[in-house]
Amino acid sequence: MGSTFTGLNIGLSGLNLYQTAINTTSHNIANTDTEGYTRQQTVYKAANALKVNSRYGMAGQGVQLEYVQQIRDTYYDVKFRDSNSRLGEYQVENEKLLELENYFNEITSDSGFNAIYTQFNNAMVELTSDPSDETRRTQVISKASSFTTLINELATNLNISQNSVNDEIGIKISEINSISEQLFTLNKEITNIEIRGLKANDLRDQRNLLLDQLSEIANIEVKEDPIYTKDGMKTNANTCSVSINGHLLVDNTTCNSLKVVPRDEKVNQTDADGLYDVYFVAQDGTLGTEFDLNSSSLRGELKGLMNIRDGNNAKGFDGTISALETDAAGNITSATLKSYESFSISDLTLPASGKVQLAGTEFYYDSFDAEYDANGNILSVKFNNLQVKNEDGVLEPGNGAGFVNVGTPAQVSEDVNYKGIPYYMSQLSEFARSFSSKINAIHTSGVDLNFEEGLDMFGTEDQDGNFYAFKDLVKDSNAAFEGGATSYTFSSTQDASYYQITCNNWKVNEEIYYDVDKFVISTKEELNQGVEQRSILDQMIKTCTDTKLFNKGTANQFLESLISEMSIDCQSAEDFEIYQKDITNAIENQRLSISGVDANEEGLELVKLQRGYNLNSKVISVINEVLNKLINETGL
Repeated sequence: MGSTFTGLNIGLSGLNLYQTAINTTSHNIANTDTEGYTRQQTVYKAANALKVNSRYGMAGQGVQLEYVQQIRDTYYDVKFRDSNSRLGEYQVENEKLLELENYFNEITSDSGFNAIYTQFNNAMVELTSDPSDETRRTQVISKASSFTTLINELATNLNISQNSVNDEIGIKISEINSISEQLFTLNKEITNIEIRGLKANDLRDQRNLLLDQLSEIANIEVKEDPIYTKDGMKTNANTCSVSINGHLLVDNTTCNSLKVVPRDEKVNQTDADGLYDVYFVAQDGTLGTEFDLNSSSLRGELKGLMNIRDGNNAKGFDGTISALETDAAGNITSATLKSYESFSISDLTLPASGKVQLAGTEFYYDSFDAEYDANGNILSVKFNNLQVKNEDGVLEPGNGAGFVNVGTPAQVSEDVNYKGIPYYMSQLSEFARSFSSKINAIHTSGVDLNFEEGLDMFGTEDQDGNFYAFKDLVKDSNAAFEGGATSYTFSSTQDASYYQITCNNWKVNEEIYYDVDKFVISTKEELNQGVEQRSILDQMIKTCTDTKLFNKGTANQFLESLISEMSIDCQSAEDFEIYQKDITNAIENQRLSISGVDANEEGLELVKLQRGYNLNSKVISVINEVLNKLINETGL
């Protein structure tokens, strides 16, 4: 038969259970508003029955507490983190594009580009009434200079934004490293607790909160696998591995980190100096695998920042190798590429020196020669003085025998399919080049008031501060084409090609700026007849107002189209953010419906537990009276 005091033990087991359950519920209520907290619940079962020598065979022994568990559905964790990564990406893009839009809105302001451009045109029209008036000539040149200066200021603001976004990439990498270190510490603490059969619920909450924060920066994959003993027995503990965009970041034994490394070379011609690449850092502190910021699978704030910083609307220069040159040792010294897409000189954005991937291997070039046809279309680009970097980062001759051959693919700048800062800067550079080309062609066809041949009106200076003589290269190339040549070549570092003009350095020729008599309005024949003859000036007025200079129309239409394009991009980014935020909130609400704490439900649970506790107390009280009767009052 069972022990005389079995009933007391059963009542005590109930009291202990309900006390623990009340404490758990109190813990839930106390953390109702705690970020990342997961509702907890006591799990229990009937205690093992006692075998007795009676007809009924087994006697119950009360209740047994198993553990306190979290109420959490990992399915919603995966869905939330995936959605959160996309939301982080869209939020960054929307925020940064709004900043860029503010710069471009200056184009339509009362003192913006459209206004200055109109004033420039009006000044030329006013000059037609008295072409010899020095004041009106000065007004024309002054307005032209103001126009180029505003383009320069916009480019400067875009470069500042690019540097700012680049700094944010560095900050996000630091945040990833900080979170990975915290995750590594938590993994060890959780394992040490759970390997002994306990539950580290609150530590798991801290880890899950960190994983949610990490998912906003970049897409992650979280995987838990059971830990086995040396004898192959499964324990209650798990390893937790976290991968970021497919690369292991942290698990129970490894804590990898990322490092930003400033680029020595530019990817796009107008890029700011020292933009970051990101690398994994090996255990010995050396740089490991590069973290591909342009990966098609990358999501999160990192992806959004990269799109804004590097987005070129998938207009990278890539193609196939059409010719190779090697030295006596078989090292590749130059490679000629034919692009998959058609490029003109106006929209060529290759850096003057940089790196080119030949069959997937990086070679560094110090200059290039671009071959173009009579219409200014780039036929091929030859990259000169190719070298590779050794393990110490020192340039040395590179041998591509066996894998770099004619016909194999090559790429100079990556195709980032987003309209970010490089794209809009390339559009401004295209405007400056095309506008300069048309106006210079007209301006150099006449003579100034001193009967000297007209100078290039718009352009830029070389490294020595001398204004490029674009007209000389144009004359030479035109003569070559008229002589039957099918192509002409310019060098990225020497020749005065319109490639040298960017939105950063565009300006009015200082010789004309400081001597307005050099502003050309007439041909030599007209000037012989009198200064009132002004066919050159009339052509420039018509070109600035009516002539279709670009695919998008006139100069005004080009700028207006650029503003419209920016507005559409901003609206799309805002729509994507709103849409993704609704999805993320819906998933989060579903997750909270399972794991969140509802104060009303916990209050009701507390009342139920109190009743259970009181009933078990009553059991003990009744058994106490029975035993008292039996022991103290039966006289036995």
